[in-house]
Amino acid sequence: MWVVPTDNNNKVKEAIMPNTNNGTQDYWSAFESVDEAKVQGQTPKFKMSEKDDKTRIHFPFVNPQTSQVALKKCEYFSFEDKATNSWARFQVPPKDSKAYKVALQHCGEPNIAYVTPILQYSTNNTGKVVSGIDYDVIALTLTRTRLKELKQIQEEYNLAEIDVGVVCQEPKYQNIKFSPLKRCALNDGYATIKGRDGLEKKLKLEYTREEVFAQAKECIETADLAIANRWSEQQILDFFLGDKSPKESATSEDLGYESVDESEAGSFDEDDEL
Repeated sequence: MWVVPTDNNNKVKEAIMPNTNNGTQDYWSAFESVDEAKVQGQTPKFKMSEKDDKTRIHFPFVNPQTSQVALKKCEYFSFEDKATNSWARFQVPPKDSKAYKVALQHCGEPNIAYVTPILQYSTNNTGKVVSGIDYDVIALTLTRTRLKELKQIQEEYNLAEIDVGVVCQEPKYQNIKFSPLKRCALNDGYATIKGRDGLEKKLKLEYTREEVFAQAKECIETADLAIANRWSEQQILDFFLGDKSPKESATSEDLGYESVDESEAGSFDEDDEL
């Protein structure tokens, strides 16, 4: 059972948390805060298609003990051989393993990225909510620039109580900018729209914070796959040392491994290029 703490004005006082004190602290301790996060290396893109496109998002995954957005840390190796068009991006195995040593030899130092679930409202390209039914809960990877902007917003606002506007400044490198909005449509239960007569009207949202948080909690379990594959130690050794080596144009799919979207290969945010 998940509980939405509210006051008489239906404002959220704190992030949703389990209706029990047992295990709550242990659950949130698995995640890092925006203040703790330090991106290292390159980060996969968050996709927006056109320059100046806008959308509206909310960060539902907030640690109630710190009032900060909770982030999942992902350490991963990235390999690319342009001569053979082969690539791999996989999470770091145990550092005392042979697989780690082999990956370190072929890939260099591992990268560090962070991801958190977001609610993306159904909006038009100006960022206005157009549906009270449709929405997405997706994983957002955070670059150095995004972390910096998020930290600045978080210093002045409780992100559990506001939405954030996103504008695409440059689609090729997916440079986006965050800006705080005055209210949270999810908490209020409606979005403000303009009717054909030009007057403001309320568009009721047919989903609740409770539902969104439950989906965010599920999303975080696999959110790291938006950054890198989960490979076993043996799979890593097979990729680099087996019969199908990278020099022979092996890909993760050739080897039958779980793979991130191949369209993301070698595709990173400009602000995180080394």
